[in-house]
Amino acid sequence: MKEIILFFFIIITSTYAQLKGCNDSLSKNYNATATLNDGSCIYESFKIKPDYSIILSDSIKETSGLISFDGLFWTHNDDHDKTIYGLDSLGKIRKKIILENVINHDWEEISQDSSYLYIGDFGNNFSGSRANLQILKIEKKIIRKRKSNYRYYFFYLF
Repeated sequence: MKEIILFFFIIITSTYAQLKGCNDSLSKNYNATATLNDGSCIYESFKIKPDYSIILSDSIKETSGLISFDGLFWTHNDDHDKTIYGLDSLGKIRKKIILENVINHDWEEISQDSSYLYIGDFGNNFSGSRANLQILKIEKKIIRKRKSNYRYYFFYLF
């Protein structure tokens, strides 16, 4: 009886095993039977040529993230700059918000919901294994009310 149970257990577990491979139907090596993407997908190469580009202000040296909010495009630098920049559609800086009491270790991303902007300070440019990762949360209503060059005193809540 033990042999029969063991036999059925082996059969059942082997039929539900995950099959590794490329499960992206847009890839060149798509495998319809793959249930677990193993990172092996290969894609066609192509070139994209933008219709136009805009040269940004010298203040924005290493932009890393972009959102559209309140009629402006918002970005930030990836270095130690603690400013978020509001740009118009021609790339001119229309608003600058300086975040006090924060450190820009390596800001990598900016995002938003209906009430807040979020800045992800989780880049690994220097050590590759940071432990002090954080997300800054900034109220949109404060940004809407303020004029350019406003200093926003940011406090961490833990």
